[in-house]
Amino acid sequence: MKLYKKTVMTREQLIPRARVVLRPETGAPEGSYRKVQIVVPQSPQVFCVLDREPQRGFTEDGFASDRNYQLPFLQPGQRTVFMLAPDQMMSMSCETEMAAVSIICEYVEG
Repeated sequence: MKLYKKTVMTREQLIPRARVVLRPETGAPEGSYRKVQIVVPQSPQVFCVLDREPQRGFTEDGFASDRNYQLPFLQPGQRTVFMLAPDQMMSMSCETEMAAVSIICEYVEG
């Protein structure tokens, strides 16, 4: 596993309205992917969905204007790992007024 960019860790404040927290990556090497780890706190219920960049563009919230979304929840108090292709994006929301999650993104050259 060889990294082609520095690992990035961010803390995102989520609200009940879903929004994009990780956009598609441009200029990634052929065969690369992003290993994304989401660390969810113990109490809030957090929802997450993966998608590809839409053909017709984004709404102001960052979602595809021609699609319906169902956001499954992530297990509270655990770390969840996703492998994202460069053209995928991640959107999240929470059930309560606010929740904070940590997102660790490693850029892996395949």
